[in-house]
Amino acid sequence: LNRRLNFPGHSISNITTNQYGAVWLVTDSRIMQVISTDQEPIIYEQEFGIQDNKILSFLIDREDNIWIGYSGGLQRLTGRKGLRNFYPGIINSYIHSVFQDDHNRIWIASDNGAFYFLDDQLVDFTPRTGYRNDRFTGTLLPGNNILLASNEGMVEVNGRNLEIVRRVSFNNMDNRLEDIFVTGKGEIFLLTGLEGAVYYLSDFNSEPVRFKNSFTTDLFNLVELNGRVIGGNNNGFVVFNGSEFELLQETGFRIWSLRKDENRLGVGADRGIGLVSDGEFDRVDLFPVDGEAVIRSINPARNRNYLWLGTNRGFSYFNSYTRETEFSIDSRDGLSGEEVTPGGLFLDRDDLLWVGTSHGISNFNIRAKSPASRAPVCYIEKMFLNGEPVRPESGKTLSHQENNLIFELSSLSFSEEGTVEYEYYLRGAGSAYNSYYRGNEYRAYYSNLPPGPYEFIYKARGNNHIWGYADKFDFVIRRAWYQTLAFRIILVISIISAISIYSLIRSRENRPEQETL
Repeated sequence: LNRRLNFPGHSISNITTNQYGAVWLVTDSRIMQVISTDQEPIIYEQEFGIQDNKILSFLIDREDNIWIGYSGGLQRLTGRKGLRNFYPGIINSYIHSVFQDDHNRIWIASDNGAFYFLDDQLVDFTPRTGYRNDRFTGTLLPGNNILLASNEGMVEVNGRNLEIVRRVSFNNMDNRLEDIFVTGKGEIFLLTGLEGAVYYLSDFNSEPVRFKNSFTTDLFNLVELNGRVIGGNNNGFVVFNGSEFELLQETGFRIWSLRKDENRLGVGADRGIGLVSDGEFDRVDLFPVDGEAVIRSINPARNRNYLWLGTNRGFSYFNSYTRETEFSIDSRDGLSGEEVTPGGLFLDRDDLLWVGTSHGISNFNIRAKSPASRAPVCYIEKMFLNGEPVRPESGKTLSHQENNLIFELSSLSFSEEGTVEYEYYLRGAGSAYNSYYRGNEYRAYYSNLPPGPYEFIYKARGNNHIWGYADKFDFVIRRAWYQTLAFRIILVISIISAISIYSLIRSRENRPEQETL
């Protein structure tokens, strides 16, 4: 297996398995997860979150969490592989926005300040803004410059050299900012969410105009669709008409988030997720997600058939074609907080999902969670002939008395025994004997088989529901000597000969009597 799995040259101190069938191999400095004997292991080391200490003990609990003991303490890794809390000692508050610039910096605007992450380094950009308030929101401008805002003012940052291009200060802005939205014309909207106010700037240097009515309350994000600025709240869909916000379409549900996709509009609500097509705001059918979770954020996945959904219960990977959730992750799995913020979901260019919550930010790598599924390899591990173990060699010829067979199958899938399903059947060529079985029983019993050639065909599938290739085992049961054609021919000839001899003897015995007469 070393050559097939490309194992590194390390001494293995512990081997264990989890409830999903993976085998874990522990060394002094790394942990290897083996999914199948047909693929290389996933290696967990310092770059993936393992502490830089010698591993002394290792445990997988009932919730599939990993516990690692070191000489200096204990570390817990969530069973949801690929999830990592991001600098929890520095960023541990509400996340307003996450985005990526053209130089691959990940920008994080939060109640802890404005940060960017590049080349494995987290940089606090807050001091360079010149503002005392740590609460920031931000967005990426069309020219790749960065716009950061707090209730003290806004700064535009050069996306190439990170110099401050321009700034503007706000006077008497008492509300704390939730989100920022910039239209194609350069208009700027500053949203305050629950505080109910929206500040409008016709351009960067203009004086903010404050709007506050029932249609600006609980506005968490805006989109631009067909030249109109549209949002949603507990009234339904609202629109900015150039001078104020007004009702566009009343709904019977509360809208938390909107996501534009070409000319369509994804709608996240308190009852599920919906879609607006062709501007028909009066025709929105909602589909519940995870027991009617509140959809607070929507982000398209790399696979166009899927959506990442941020909810009040973590985040979910949602199949928009089947309308089913493939998996969900929440604080019980190690997520930094239970509620994902309206601007908290972002998928970067490396397909890494950033998840901002009310208590910090995490990132999630779906490729680490979903190793390639492999079909299990099924083989005959043991064979019994009339109750005695024999080598399972195909092509055997058995005597007529060796007609009670047991095949014991095994599957190389690292799955729990109860989750492996077998399918096998015995087919007698040239006879009417056939036997078929499909289920969890790995022993196939056949008694008093009649003579003839047979094919035992078998395969298996693991808990990933993928069937392996079928294989077969051939054998022949000879007829007894008294069942052979030669014996029958000899028997017939013998009977005919006996009758002929008997007739001849009787004929000779009767001849003297006939002569006397």
